Amino acid sequence: APDKLENLIGQETAKYLIRKNLDWAMRSGELPAGMLIYGPSGIGKTMIAGIISLELGIPFIPLSMADTSYSELSDAVEMAQEGAVLFLDELQAAPKKLKDMLLVAFDPSKFREFVAIAATTDPGALSLPLRRRFPLEIPLAEYNLEEAEALTRARAEGMGLMLEPGASFAIARAAGSRRQARPAIAGQAMDRVLHCQRF
Repeated sequence: APDKLENLIGQETAKYLIRKNLDWAMRSGELPAGMLIYGPSGIGKTMIAGIISLELGIPFIPLSMADTSYSELSDAVEMAQEGAVLFLDELQAAPKKLKDMLLVAFDPSKFREFVAIAATTDPGALSLPLRRRFPLEIPLAEYNLEEAEALTRARAEGMGLMLEPGASFAIARAAGSRRQARPAIAGQAMDRVLHCQRF
């Protein structure tokens, strides 16, 4: 996986918005504004949040809001106060009591020492007050086949695999439609290839 935004294939709009946010934080000495990353499943929301953590040089605390308990969320918020990226995946799937807790924990008037990033496949399912806790909304676009092929080649190289000519295109094509593809699906296909090579 890339360790810098510049090394991320595609997602030019998202990279531009995130870079502006990080650069502003560096110049001002403030924490970056909270971010809401949204787009289809398997498009790279978690990976991008991880890259932000690497760029900031602070720990990454990921939570899947679909199966996180109240006490787990409370502990994670407390731990993040030591300086971290707190990543809340599948925010739309969080129970109401957790969303209510976030409204309080992320109140703009409260001092906090962490960067809040949430991800969702459906931003419209979030209440307006909750969305406002993440002032910067970052849309992720579907990858075109050329980008998906480049991602597949990069994943193969990272796994120590040399693909035959045309193989990366075939994997990318199998991971989507005629024009678009999902990196996660292509990645799963690569993992299966590697698994088969081991046996």
